[in-house]
Formats: sequence, C-alpha cells, structure tokens
Amino acid sequence: MFEQPLHQRDFTQELDGAASEPEAVAAPARRQPCSEGFQLPGAIWRAMFACYAIFIASLALATGGSPAARFVIAIAALFMLVYFVTATILTALGGPDRREADEAEPLQTLYGPLGIGAVRVQVLTIPAALAIFGIGLLIVTSFAGV
Repeated sequence: MFEQPLHQRDFTQELDGAASEPEAVAAPARRQPCSEGFQLPGAIWRAMFACYAIFIASLALATGGSPAARFVIAIAALFMLVYFVTATILTALGGPDRREADEAEPLQTLYGPLGIGAVRVQVLTIPAALAIFGIGLLIVTSFAGV
C-alpha cells in the first residue's frame, strides 16, 4: 500500500543480479530525464499581460498626468515589456524539447503534476491583485478629485 514511488526505488538489486528473473524483467529501464520545456498555456500569458496592462493604465490615469509620475510609469511599463519579451524569446529557443501545453493534461512541475486550474491560480494571483489594486486606486482618486 505504501510503496516507494518508482523514481525513488533502489535498483541496486536489479543491477547486481540479486533480484529474481521476473523482477528484473518487470523493472523499468532507467532513462535520462528529459526537459519538459516551459509549458505555460498562451491564455495564461495573455491574462497575465492584460492584468499588468490594466495596472499600468490605471496608474497612469490615477496620477493625473504629472511629468514625474509619467516617467516612473514609463519605466515600470518598460520593465513589464522586457519581462514578457524575454519570456517569449526564451520559450522560442526551446528547440525540439519545446511543446505546447495541453490544457486537458496536467502540467509537470517541480513538485509533481498540477491541473490547469491550480496553475492559473498560482500564476495569476499577483497580477490579478495588482490589476484590482490599480482599479481601486483609480476609483479612489477619481472620487477624491485628484
């Protein structure tokens, strides 16, 4: 019932020949781990970009267009752009290991497979919170007359 997972089993018996013949035949062959690539679905990337764009636009509208605020917001927008362009370039460099994420099957992570819903929650929590914060800031400043 509580067997060790296959990737944590000790195969020294099979390699030393101490195991019986049927066990040695049934043991899976060791293979080199392969890269799964960066498998985030495009819809998550688009949602993340939209959240950051809403945040930047809300800040631009909430600050009233002062030159200092425009400068800081432009730098923040540039950092956002660099982040997404770098991710796009690195994903394109995936070569033969690159594959598109299938939303029907779980995504492989360092800690095991995760469903697409769990991935969405983990990846989009901070961008969505920033978008909501930006909209809230815009609402407060519009009522305050700033």
